[in-house]
Formats: sequence, C-alpha cells, structure tokens
Amino acid sequence: MIALNFNTLILIDYKTLSIIFFCLTGATVKDIYNTLKGIDNKVKLTRILVSAITSSILIYSFSDILFEMGFSSKMITGISFLTGVSGFNALEKLSNLEGLINFLKYIKAYFDKDND
Repeated sequence: MIALNFNTLILIDYKTLSIIFFCLTGATVKDIYNTLKGIDNKVKLTRILVSAITSSILIYSFSDILFEMGFSSKMITGISFLTGVSGFNALEKLSNLEGLINFLKYIKAYFDKDND
C-alpha cells in the first residue's frame, strides 16, 4: 500500500499547484459574485469544487501545449483564473450532446475564419 508522505507532496510541481489554486480562486470569486448580485441564494461549495476541478483538468491538459506556443507562466495563471470563473458555466453548456456540437461548430467557424 502506498502512503502519501512529505516526499510524495514534494513531487507535485509548482505548475500544478498554481493551476489548482487559481482555478479554485476563480471559481470562488464567481460564486461569491453571483451570490452578491442575487443570481444565487448562497455560496455552494459543491459548485465551486466542480468548477475548480473541471477547469484545473482542462488547463493542466493544455498547459504543455500553451508553454510550447510561447505563453508565459503569468499568462497561464490568468487563463487558469478565467477558466475557474467560467468553469461551471462551460460544464453546463457542454454536458449534453447539443451543447457540445454547438461548441465544436463555433470552434470550427473560428478557425475557418482565421485561415481566410
């Protein structure tokens, strides 16, 4: 059985921790903002965690590609925060097949317009 100890925690790099932290911060800010504006009744921890987890996985999976494209660590931090802010909304839109198809059509139209 493998146990988590201090040496295991050292293996987690700072890039991963910063992505998780800023996605969690963005999700928290979004939920507090919605509560203060009256959109939601209260701050929900489950909504914050789902948003932070989905956006963290998304950013972590694309982080190496973004670094190769020339993005700096500061840009990745900003992108992590922004995906944390929009993470739960994006998950709602992509949770059904129709939303996913519309999103893929939007991305395809963007790249087709960019190539012209």
